Amino acid sequence: MYPKSPAFSIRALRLASAAISLAALAAPARADAPIVDFTHTGSFSTSITLGDSFSVAGPLDIVGLGFFDPTAGPIKGARQVGLWDSSGDLLASATVDPSTAWIVHSISGEGYWLDQRIAPVDLPAGEYNLGLLAQAGDLTMLGNPVPIAPVTFGSSMYDSTLSANLTDPLTSTNVGGGFFGPNAFIATPEFSTIAVMISGAGGMLAQIARQRRRQRKPAE
Repeated sequence: MYPKSPAFSIRALRLASAAISLAALAAPARADAPIVDFTHTGSFSTSITLGDSFSVAGPLDIVGLGFFDPTAGPIKGARQVGLWDSSGDLLASATVDPSTAWIVHSISGEGYWLDQRIAPVDLPAGEYNLGLLAQAGDLTMLGNPVPIAPVTFGSSMYDSTLSANLTDPLTSTNVGGGFFGPNAFIATPEFSTIAVMISGAGGMLAQIARQRRRQRKPAE
C-alpha cells in the first residue's frame, strides 16, 4: 500500500490556480490610490481654483489627477485639475471627465474620487500645490485630511486673483482641514498582478507534490 495522500491534492491546487487566474481577468485593469483622503466635516460651493498644499518626504510617482465627486451634488461635466511645484511651475494637468474617469473609493463615505490617468510624474522631496477649477454650483467637500506616506498635508489653498482659468492656488485659508477638491493618485499593486503571482506559486507547489509522490516508496 502507498501512504495516504496529503490534505491538499494536485487537482485542488490546479483548480485554485485556475480560479485565481479567471478572477484576475475579470478584475479592473488598474488600481490607483489618492495621496490624501479625508473624513467629512462639511461642504460649500464656489467657482474659482481651489485646492490644497502638501509635501513629500521622498520620491513619489504620480500617475493620475482628479477630484472628489460627492453623492450629495454630483459634478456634471469635465473639470481641469493641476499640480504645481513650489516654484509655481505646472508639473501636470488633466481635464477630468466624470463619464470616462476611473472611479476610486474614498473613506469619507460621501462620494468617490474621479481619477484621470496622466503621463507619470516623479515628485522628489518638496512642497506642491493641487488645484481644481470649480464651476458655479460645484460642491466642494471640507474634511480632515488622511494622507498616505510619505505625504504630509499642508493647508487649504485658493486663487485670490479669482481668475477664470486654472491657476496655481497660492493663498492659504484659515479653514480647518482641507478642500476636497482636487487630488493626485499613485499606482497600487493590481489584483491581476497579485493573482498571477499566486497562480504561479500554486503551480510550483503542484510540481513539488508530484515529485515527492514519485519519490515515495511503497509503505511496508
